[in-house]
Amino acid sequence: RTGRPSADLSTGVPQGIQTSLPTPHASPAQFCRVQERELIYFMLKYGERTPFYQSDQTLASYVIQDLEADELRFYNEDLWSLYLMLKQRVDEGLSTDSREIVQLESPELCSLVVDLLSTKYELSSIWKGNDMESFFALDGNLSNAITTSLLLYKGKILHLTIVEAQEKLTQKNEELQ
Repeated sequence: RTGRPSADLSTGVPQGIQTSLPTPHASPAQFCRVQERELIYFMLKYGERTPFYQSDQTLASYVIQDLEADELRFYNEDLWSLYLMLKQRVDEGLSTDSREIVQLESPELCSLVVDLLSTKYELSSIWKGNDMESFFALDGNLSNAITTSLLLYKGKILHLTIVEAQEKLTQKNEELQ
């Protein structure tokens, strides 16, 4: 024995190494739901704050800039509509404060805003067990939270993209055999 793991001779991959990602058991919209809701929640609740050290950038503009840079789009159409409305308000220099939006926007969007800001929804794993209000009182915590939330969302999108590519490669491989 050389101390190196033995490899599958047909693929050259060491035994015990996972060569494909597990397929999500839900649709892409369900798989990304918690992170999409969380990003909109942050934009509605803390969008006007400037939590980034030595920066005047608001949280809402940071989220928009980050998602736009990677050309990401939400899977949930209602949340995407709300995101686009918030983006338009930021672009026009208007408030993203949820209290103002509830008074000015369509009944459907208002209902979604109220629904998102209620606490009945599942939080992602990074918030369970934390008192969010006191935690986000410090801007440093808020900037870390939004950065983490964006990374979790991008991780899920990347996971879905890899799974889709693996499925296409498997299908092509089967066609060739």
